[in-house]
Amino acid sequence: MTTGSDQALALMESFEVAQGVTHFGIEMLAIATQGKAVLTERIDTMLGRMDGVETKLRLMGIFDVEDGRMTAWRDYFDTAALGTPG
Repeated sequence: MTTGSDQALALMESFEVAQGVTHFGIEMLAIATQGKAVLTERIDTMLGRMDGVETKLRLMGIFDVEDGRMTAWRDYFDTAALGTPG
């Protein structure tokens, strides 16, 4: 879990260090809102620096938004897509 933009950026940088990920892409499939919640269905694509392999994750995200600012972000996905036990 991260709090604030500094921690979020540090998490993204850890992907590069641990997994060799250099680029992220997002394909938005669906988006809906209810109250403070924004729900997304999307495909996130990560490109590996070392091997050039592209990893695609289909996932569901839930964002809480208050006063135009994101206050929480949760993603749910099947870890099998990463080749790791779930």
